[in-house]
Amino acid sequence: MKKTTILLLFICFTLSISAQIRKINITKSTIVWTGKKITGEHSGSLQFKEGSLTYTKKKLSKGSFTVDMTTLNNTDQSGKDKAQLEGHLKSSDFFGTEEFKEATLVFKAIKPIAKGTYSIEADLTIKGKTNPVIFDLKIKGNKVGYIDGAGDKLPEAIIELGYELTILKEADFVLEKLKSFDAIVVGVRAYNMYAYLSDKNEVLNKYIEQGGNVIVQYLKSNQVGVNKINVGPYAFTVNSGRRVSQEDAPVQFLLPNHPVFNFPNKIQGTDFDNWVQERSTYQAENIDAHFTMPISMNDKGETPSNGSLLIAPYGKGNFVYVSLALFRQLPAGNGGAYKLLANLISLPKQVIK
Repeated sequence: MKKTTILLLFICFTLSISAQIRKINITKSTIVWTGKKITGEHSGSLQFKEGSLTYTKKKLSKGSFTVDMTTLNNTDQSGKDKAQLEGHLKSSDFFGTEEFKEATLVFKAIKPIAKGTYSIEADLTIKGKTNPVIFDLKIKGNKVGYIDGAGDKLPEAIIELGYELTILKEADFVLEKLKSFDAIVVGVRAYNMYAYLSDKNEVLNKYIEQGGNVIVQYLKSNQVGVNKINVGPYAFTVNSGRRVSQEDAPVQFLLPNHPVFNFPNKIQGTDFDNWVQERSTYQAENIDAHFTMPISMNDKGETPSNGSLLIAPYGKGNFVYVSLALFRQLPAGNGGAYKLLANLISLPKQVIK
């Protein structure tokens, strides 16, 4: 079997709960190809349709990817030359994309050769023909920054999901450093404990604007000491008396097609089964119109509230306020809470045109 380098893959993974499956984030991943000929070379890109890596006991055990061949794109030419080359490559003389719309890569044998690096033997199927290939695969885990709150145990849950976790302090609030993280999660009541979070709010907003996701767990009040809290790019306040204390209160999905309920994990009503002590606490109100509020819930006899989960795209990233009691459900081992946390961290980045 010949060792072959076929394509350069830029892949970003998100974490699914079942058996530690890391699903590809197709909005952030691409394939760069180079085709060489006697008189020169051409380059371009392809997009993934789906893909995943599976881990068993923290070691890579399976992998498969599907490429949408109809997305074949030439990037080193423009106009007529670009269209002519793309048409030629998509024709039956080459990839025949009208008939063979997909190509697949399925791992058959996996051998660790260094930390995070594997030698892969795989079957590559293009245009209906399967051939064996060998290549080296280097994997870097998605990075999450965490700001400690009042005794919550989310850091352990984030690590269990397979993310690379870094505890952040005030000195770390430099944009260039924050940009190295895919998401930043703020612990419960952290904004009530640390005045610097309000002082550095614009730094976090810049981080979101440039593609980061910030997930803020509940605030106990709107104050830090005697001063008003500054949090997020858009305004909201918290109501310390607004909560859902019945752990089995019905949950209404107001926006069932929202990515938070669908990527990388499908969230359904059963994912809110077996919650402990309460559903939600310190809910938001006076909410800016930029926010989406995808769920509603209430205790028996109370008015429904949609202040348990706020999501606002900002620039290329997302800001989230979550008063759902994840800090209670995750230590209790609730699978639905783990799935929801992974989806919040993995909220898709915005495309700015």
